[in-house]
Amino acid sequence: MIKISNEKIIQSIKEGMTVKQIAEEAGSSVQAIYSRIKHIDPQTVRNAEETAINSGKFSENRGRKSKVSDEEIIRAIQSGKSGPEIAKETGISYTSVYLRLKKISKQNNQNNQNNQNQQLTEKRPKISRFEVTRNNIINKIAKNTITKEDVEAYRKLVEQKYNKVSYDDLVLLINGFIRTKQTEKAMYFLNTILNNPDMKYLGINNLNQIKQEIEHINKCQTIRQLMRSYPNMSLQEMMRITGIGEVEIIRIKREVSAKNEMKFEVKSEMEL
Repeated sequence: MIKISNEKIIQSIKEGMTVKQIAEEAGSSVQAIYSRIKHIDPQTVRNAEETAINSGKFSENRGRKSKVSDEEIIRAIQSGKSGPEIAKETGISYTSVYLRLKKISKQNNQNNQNNQNQQLTEKRPKISRFEVTRNNIINKIAKNTITKEDVEAYRKLVEQKYNKVSYDDLVLLINGFIRTKQTEKAMYFLNTILNNPDMKYLGINNLNQIKQEIEHINKCQTIRQLMRSYPNMSLQEMMRITGIGEVEIIRIKREVSAKNEMKFEVKSEMEL
């Protein structure tokens, strides 16, 4: 019998301890600790990991040596795979995928800073100006005719504006990513903005609110994918994978059963 309470396990996770370290401290096996964690509320475990992440105590691979390169994760994102899908394929946790993306975003932002002046002088992409106007992108989203090429053209236009880009420009681009099922790219782009000190004028609270909405949308889209790929998967398992509550999952299941296309988007209200 494991001589350690669930509360102690959660506290240990908050302190950044690996499962192996928790097992050694409890005088138990790694498998036994994993089994105990599996029966703890998934959101409670996720919150504990977030606490460790925010305090800088979280070890990315929880004691395991990762053999997954940054390039592999980037390619997976570009192919349209979600965080949980990448975690399942690579054998690392969803939290580790999130941390790796955050690190990649920070590194790319640092590299981009050194070349910013040069980028500002680059010519705009050789695409008709009509195709990349703000109003045209809004109309295409409204008519559900937006394409990945449209979003990419608008992304380049937004990047050229740099520190003159507006909050509404950013929200429109993020919604373009979401409507073309590129949620991971939306998160990646937003992280580059969050890590850029020149973009603080957009408001950290506003940007974090967008981030939370993207994360929720990504979880909802993951639920839809799970329902279509694994129609017999239980609610409990979906809750464990995504952290979404039972009521929200049931609502999404009804949408899927009715074959309704859920048009996710982030809000555009800016906190003053």
